[in-house]
Amino acid sequence: MVVDSLALRYAHYAIASYQAFSRHKAAETIPSSVRLQVSLPLPKTLVVEWIKPEYQEMVETQYKAAIVRAIEGIQGSIPHQDLAIQIDCRLTSPDFEMRTAGSEIDDTLLLASCAARLARYIAADVELGLHIASSSPGTTQSIVDMAKAVRRQCSKPVAWMHLSLPPDTTNEQSLLPLEDLAPDRFPTKTELVLGLVLPRDEEGSRRRLFKAAERLGTTDFGISAACNLVDLTQDDFKDVLRILRVLSMPHE
Repeated sequence: MVVDSLALRYAHYAIASYQAFSRHKAAETIPSSVRLQVSLPLPKTLVVEWIKPEYQEMVETQYKAAIVRAIEGIQGSIPHQDLAIQIDCRLTSPDFEMRTAGSEIDDTLLLASCAARLARYIAADVELGLHIASSSPGTTQSIVDMAKAVRRQCSKPVAWMHLSLPPDTTNEQSLLPLEDLAPDRFPTKTELVLGLVLPRDEEGSRRRLFKAAERLGTTDFGISAACNLVDLTQDDFKDVLRILRVLSMPHE
């Protein structure tokens, strides 16, 4: 009942954002091919992290219903050719399994299944993206496992996957799991975008970029900031944009 009374406002803010988006498109400050990205959380991850096990099933059922209503409201108000929806999956703490009431399924497969089921509510002509981040520092293994599991289970094409790399992933061992996403091992039309840029860390971001390219065996992937841009100061946000611009320039 509590979740119902919240009447999640994702659709409200998405529709308001689209009004501004449309004005910029009309003014040609945004290219005509660009879509508005709306990011929505995966209910399972929020429930497991914040709700006691004995209440998880009840709250998740209501929260998922509220998210589905938000998806329906967004898709009913924004032209599909202008819309992309991203499902945000935050892999939670190491005690995830202990806090998941009654679950005997592998954590990654459980979350991937939840993401794939939520994706079914996204219309065929609306682009689908996936954001995966982990609260466990120092490794990309759980992120890569989640990316592979969702790609296998999702019946709808995934346009892109944004994988937020932990900030200390500059050594060979921590980035080794990325080899499983190399084109020869993981053939897919899904665009891979690595969140490896941090503010005030151009050299570290460059090292992460080069080492990721070595592991993937290709430079055919996108780069972006890591998570939580909302927490950055205005100066740090500008610095992230600057680093992205520098690292995205072609090099001979």
